[in-house]
Amino acid sequence: MHNSTDGGEIHYSTHHEEHRGYRIYWASTRSQSEQGKYLGHFRAMKDGESTLRATLGKPLETESDAKNEAVDFAKAKIDEVTEANG
Repeated sequence: MHNSTDGGEIHYSTHHEEHRGYRIYWASTRSQSEQGKYLGHFRAMKDGESTLRATLGKPLETESDAKNEAVDFAKAKIDEVTEANG
């Protein structure tokens, strides 16, 4: 799974984490504004629901940090959507 961006393509993980029935896929890309840092991205999908996706705007020191931040943010977004929908 991938998306195109101004800086190239984003290639999402083939593995995923699960949270409240959503499958969370993540990716990281090099920051264009801060050399040597990474941005985290995620897509969270659940059958019958809209796909949640975001690119986090804060460049982080490592790819691992970017991945962890993206997954944590995705889980918080899923919690927010799930609670709003009852």
